[in-house]
Amino acid sequence: MARAALSFAILVGLSLLAERGEAAPPPPLSVEVVPSLGAGAAMGEGWTSFVVWLKNPRSSEVSGFVELVAKPAWARQESRVRTRAPFALAPGAHVALGLPTHGFAATPAEFQIQVVDTNSIPLSGPVVVPDLAQGDPAIVDLNVPSRIGPTLRGLGLPVRRATGSHRAPSAIVSSPPVDPATGDLLIPRWAAGYAGATLVLSTAKRLGTLGPRELHALTEWVVAGGALGVSLERPEDLRLEPLLRMAGGPIAHTVPSRALYAETPFFLGPDASENPALGRGGTHPVEVERRAPRAETASLLEAFTGGNLRPSPWGAVASYGLGELHLLSFDLGEPFSSDRWVTLKVADLVRHAWERQAAVALPLGRTAFDGTGADDVRKMLDPNRTVHLTIALAAFLLLAYAVVAGPVSFWLAARKGRPLRAVVHLPFWSAATFVAVVVLGLAGKGIRGRSRHFSVIELGAGMERANATRFRGFYSPSSRDIAVKPTSQRSLLDVAQGDEYVERTLIVDRDGPHLERLRTKPWSTVVVREDGALSLSAGVSMVRGADGHVVVKNRTARDLVGAVLKLPGQQAVGFARIKDGAAVRAADGEALPPGFAAAPGYTTVHPLGTAMVKDTLERYAEGLSRAWEALDAQSGSGVDFWPDDAPVLLAQLEGGSGMRWDSGFEVDEDRTLVRVVGFGGVQ
Repeated sequence: MARAALSFAILVGLSLLAERGEAAPPPPLSVEVVPSLGAGAAMGEGWTSFVVWLKNPRSSEVSGFVELVAKPAWARQESRVRTRAPFALAPGAHVALGLPTHGFAATPAEFQIQVVDTNSIPLSGPVVVPDLAQGDPAIVDLNVPSRIGPTLRGLGLPVRRATGSHRAPSAIVSSPPVDPATGDLLIPRWAAGYAGATLVLSTAKRLGTLGPRELHALTEWVVAGGALGVSLERPEDLRLEPLLRMAGGPIAHTVPSRALYAETPFFLGPDASENPALGRGGTHPVEVERRAPRAETASLLEAFTGGNLRPSPWGAVASYGLGELHLLSFDLGEPFSSDRWVTLKVADLVRHAWERQAAVALPLGRTAFDGTGADDVRKMLDPNRTVHLTIALAAFLLLAYAVVAGPVSFWLAARKGRPLRAVVHLPFWSAATFVAVVVLGLAGKGIRGRSRHFSVIELGAGMERANATRFRGFYSPSSRDIAVKPTSQRSLLDVAQGDEYVERTLIVDRDGPHLERLRTKPWSTVVVREDGALSLSAGVSMVRGADGHVVVKNRTARDLVGAVLKLPGQQAVGFARIKDGAAVRAADGEALPPGFAAAPGYTTVHPLGTAMVKDTLERYAEGLSRAWEALDAQSGSGVDFWPDDAPVLLAQLEGGSGMRWDSGFEVDEDRTLVRVVGFGGVQ
């Protein structure tokens, strides 16, 4: 009986084990990937971001990581950008994760998504990542679905090159994804996430529904040079706080100008549907189409005044930092969206916003991380580039060794009648020289790690918030893994890639984006670039005084060193120092060469032109000319450093960023350039 019971128990146990072994595996996670600026959004060399939807169909909690990898599509090098975000999902729960990434200088990027658990076991099948368009004029319409998109998408937009010629890329229109549970837009939480956008369109009502982080990112992008077009549909829209802040004061209705109703010539290129090769370069024919608003549209047009608003061909515009807020005289719903005149007006606004970008030296998050322009920055931050004296001394020691250990030693030994004694002394001379060279090398390169910073801050006159691009170099005598955090959780950062790939991972969690496992190499420098914004006390004011002269007032709480001021139509002048709180005029400065800050005959933009004032800059501050050269190389060609219609001040901020330690390294060199554009502020 006992044997029968035991046999029965064994059979039951085996059957249970068999059933357990044959049980179906848990269902995979549901994964969907959408660009945060919408399907078909534009992406250039700089930052972009994706929204990854995860849904847990299992009956148990799941945790792990989402990893997004960007690779060059047409290149063989091993360069890649790896972004990772942790997640934890309860049974039946879903979450949307934002993962930033960036492109490459010479080739488009291709993307891969992988979802794994904490043991690196895949939790989903293959995930399809949508393709992104390349860096042509791009409109992001926050109105979902976009009413203007079908008529505007693919329209040829003639835009001016730096050489004065035109090309006609086709317009890109996208709308961001929407959270189906809440109806909220899943737009970037970092201002650099809008790097691929040229113009963002929205209604005031939609702006009012954005979360604090999303709204802050959008307005910071405008401060850094973006263009935001807003239509006001309700009376209460005039009191929306973000609009009042960007407009600079209360907003009121006014009578539209007659020019708004008149027939207007619009310049267009061939439509992309007729010529798929558009946007690949070359010169395209420009066509002129004349349109006036339809009677129904004209009866509904509005105009606005107040604050810093001024009339524009699209309604009213206010400068906000380096960017612009456009209050549109029309909205983008019916009956406006069916009027060809409205479509052409928006296309003209996109062209205007695209061409304005040339006035920003380092557009927020838009320049490439792996381009040749970063080489000059890397040289400036690399201590190895400043050991020329050490190399010269080592060469002198070796030359002295060759003379003393050879002819001199044998000559002295021969005079004493013991010529072979020089052979006995030779190892001692060799050892002493070897030790001296090693000690000299250690003294030159150093035996401790250190960090160097170079930052470029761009802001509109009178503004406190500024666009900031920071380069942080880390020099280590040994190989080690370090973690690098941004100076603000709203900034994005990654390695400014050189010839060799540097292993690292960009982690996105509750502490914000930060780099982990950044691998340094012995006696080499790794450069991290950070794209974001900062507050510069009360900024720098540039206003016209009662006598008509432009007055520059330093309100940054620090001195400005080696300042160069260029007013429209006037010769550039220099200042050795503008103290905090001081006000200066152009007449107070030192006249710089007449050809400086002038546009050459072959281009319509004004290059930085550091070579002409190199000696003057070095007299103001040692190494300042090299910093200007690094800025010029990083910004690339086509930047209008000294526009004809606005004053520009470029200077060095005394004290740099103020950081003494960075990721465990002591900061031994810290330089910050400030570029101020336009009129604004207080006298």
